[in-house]
Amino acid sequence: MLILSDLVPLLHPFLAAAGSSSDPSFINPAPDPSSLPGSSQILTVVSGVRWAALVACLVGLVVGAAVWAFSSHSGNPYQMSKAKITVLGALVGVFVVGAAPALIQWLYDLGTQVSG
Repeated sequence: MLILSDLVPLLHPFLAAAGSSSDPSFINPAPDPSSLPGSSQILTVVSGVRWAALVACLVGLVVGAAVWAFSSHSGNPYQMSKAKITVLGALVGVFVVGAAPALIQWLYDLGTQVSG
């Protein structure tokens, strides 16, 4: 049965070509969007998805607030509580969409500290 220490000599040529470090067991390529073909289109799609998510949060906020107002006026506590959850979910969604790049970068930086 092969274990990691047995695989390192077998993979030494590949590991040496992949990393800039002289240690063949260390693999940490830096993210480079220019190294993939079509990366600008991928980033365009990601920004479009973020825009669509923000529009969906806006629609959820407006619909939730309208249902909250009508159910509060009609005295329906069940619909009012569901509408409050919808409004809160829309606000949390906007926060997550806006903070996603910073959260991803923070987690990536945390991961690079672990790896080496």
